[in-house]
Amino acid sequence: MINLNRIEYRRLVAEDVVWLRNNAKDCLERKRIIEVLDKSVDLLYPPIIEEVTSEIQRRLKDIQDEVNEERWEREDRKDTKENQVERKNGGAK
Repeated sequence: MINLNRIEYRRLVAEDVVWLRNNAKDCLERKRIIEVLDKSVDLLYPPIIEEVTSEIQRRLKDIQDEVNEERWEREDRKDTKENQVERKNGGAK
């Protein structure tokens, strides 16, 4: 018997779900199998507060990274537009 923790089991389930979505015909049975697999994580490995907290922190960091990337892209576009205007005006703003 293989001993897995919640994170490892969840990763295996996620891989199975991806495989099913890519290889099985979209039907009620496939949807039900995916639901059962997803639910099995919580049934076999009830979440503990530390895992929930670390997952929330990870998601918040991901969101913060996305926001920062969008901000940098906007600043880059703004800088580019300002440079175009400056060149168009002969170097004077």
